[in-house]
Amino acid sequence: GSCGHFVENFVSALSFQSFLRRGVLTAELPDAWRVGIDDQDDERYLLGLISASKELERFAVNRGEALDLRSIRCCLASVQVLEQAMMQFNLRNTELRRRFDSVKYTVKRIETVAYEVSMALQRGGVVLDDADVAAPKQDAPEGESPPAVID
Repeated sequence: GSCGHFVENFVSALSFQSFLRRGVLTAELPDAWRVGIDDQDDERYLLGLISASKELERFAVNRGEALDLRSIRCCLASVQVLEQAMMQFNLRNTELRRRFDSVKYTVKRIETVAYEVSMALQRGGVVLDDADVAAPKQDAPEGESPPAVID
């Protein structure tokens, strides 16, 4: 019911906060928030993680506006790990299965944002090295300084 939805939103917020602070999407669900039925607790937790992946998508889009490829790729890696982990479950036709399907689309959208930002950076004269760190091109036209490094 509504309590389950509240727990899902709480897990989503905890997970997103964990990602921002530690770079890890999976936050611990406090014992006080557990109902004591493992299947129900697990489902609410997983639904919360799926909701957090949508927050990561929004965060990646916002970071894309700042051309922050490093943050976008970090979001992408976290959502891809969630997708791979969820693929291990036999979800059948449940609410969890329908919501899991949205994770696949979230991965695609963040991949698109990462691609578009990397193309924008390249068009702007920034070369990406192996660590996805933006570095200025060394062949700036005479009289112009190379573009600034974007962190």
